[in-house]
Amino acid sequence: MELMHDGASLNLDWAEAPTAGYSSPAPLTESDTLDHRSNDRAERPSNTVVLQPKSLEGKAGLAFQRSLSQALQKATVILVDLIWIETTSEATLTQLLQAMQQAADNGKSLSFLSMDAASQKALDQHWENDITESIGDRQEIFAPDFEHFLENYKVRKEATMIAVDIASKRQW
Repeated sequence: MELMHDGASLNLDWAEAPTAGYSSPAPLTESDTLDHRSNDRAERPSNTVVLQPKSLEGKAGLAFQRSLSQALQKATVILVDLIWIETTSEATLTQLLQAMQQAADNGKSLSFLSMDAASQKALDQHWENDITESIGDRQEIFAPDFEHFLENYKVRKEATMIAVDIASKRQW
């Protein structure tokens, strides 16, 4: 696993991670690495990259965009921890959406952690709109047996709800 923080990175193998008495590390520098077993592992592409930007705008935002772009190229799972980000602008949401699209196109997993609720809602809404636009007027068609199952399930659920409602109103 590789942790990227303000443009610097730290290679971390979960088997080597400290479990007791863990305290938050000092800010990372370019030369900081944690790799006790083998130096050749640092040359292999990382499967998971964690990014924790301090800002999505300005110079720090540009550094984050470069780090995210690099992570999308070399990792299969990218986690972006937005714990330091309080709000996002429309421009930064657009950048995150582009990264999501790039990850989806390349079969990569991109997740945003600790995003504020309003930004998460806006991002989800934009993503759904983009998907709807790309799908167009496509209608989902299921196998007839599955359609029959869904219809029967709906009828059975309504009957069960009515029976529960009647039973709850009975007085013994």
